[in-house]
Amino acid sequence: MRAQAGTRRPAAGGGACGTGCCGRFGREPPAAGRGDLDGLRAVADAGDGYAARELARLLHEDGDLDGLRARADAGDQYAASQLAGLLAGRGDLDGLRARIDADDEDAAWRLVELLIE
Repeated sequence: MRAQAGTRRPAAGGGACGTGCCGRFGREPPAAGRGDLDGLRAVADAGDGYAARELARLLHEDGDLDGLRARADAGDQYAASQLAGLLAGRGDLDGLRARIDADDEDAAWRLVELLIE
């Protein structure tokens, strides 16, 4: 679920995965505060690492697997990490294995953690 441009997002809390990891990065960029994911995506695509991290965090909060997967597949390590966390939070072993096949080290760690629980 995406926030519409010009609307405020709710404060970060448990997030989509329920682990409480969402929102732990501190300050919020202006685009994220307005729910302007398209604007934030444009800044991230232009090479701003902070915007990429925040975009990945917001996509994670929204449970946007497709959005995270697309960014991770394009080489965004923040998105790959958030995607692995979301998949692990859902107990999606097959999804984690697919990410491992794409050389995602975060997914490998998450899968190991799930298997030893």
